[in-house]
Parts: sequence; structure tokens; C-alpha cells
Amino acid sequence: MRRVTYLSIALLLGLALLGGCATQSTSEMVNRETVQYPADRAQAPVVVEQRTTEKTETTKSNGHSGGVLSGTVHVVGEVLALPFRAVAGLLGVLF
Repeated sequence: MRRVTYLSIALLLGLALLGGCATQSTSEMVNRETVQYPADRAQAPVVVEQRTTEKTETTKSNGHSGGVLSGTVHVVGEVLALPFRAVAGLLGVLF
């Protein structure tokens, strides 16, 4: 019985630690475009225009990364709510 209890506690703490690691992400996008315009006259040079657009976006999530204890309580709450959500989903499908 003790092994099951210790294993359950270790599993819940492990899940809480895995869920609280990623709170910031960065994405970068570079767009390069080359446009070539034809000459207006026979002797005029060809106009080549190059455009480069760079966009960097950093997002920070303020999710459930409050700590080990609050993460564990959150996981336990999600596990307890799972059967109720399943029943609610079935009732939603039926009605």
C-alpha cells in the first residue's frame, strides 16, 4: 500500500514539474522579396527592388506555473474533474 501511495505522489509531482517549465516562447519570421520591373524604354535600365521584412515575437504565458504545490493541486483537480467532464460531454451529445 505504501508503494502505491509513494508512486502516486511521485507521479503527480513529476507531472506538475513537466507542466510548469515552458512559460516563454520566441518565434522569428524573415520574409525576403525581390521584384523586377521592366524598363519603360529600350535604353533604360531594369529596376530591381529588394524588400526584407523581419518580425520577432516573444510571448510569455502566465499559466499555472506557480510552483510545485499549486501545480500538484491543479493536476489533482483536473484528474477529479475528468469523469464529470466525460459525463457532461456524453449528455451534450445526447441532448
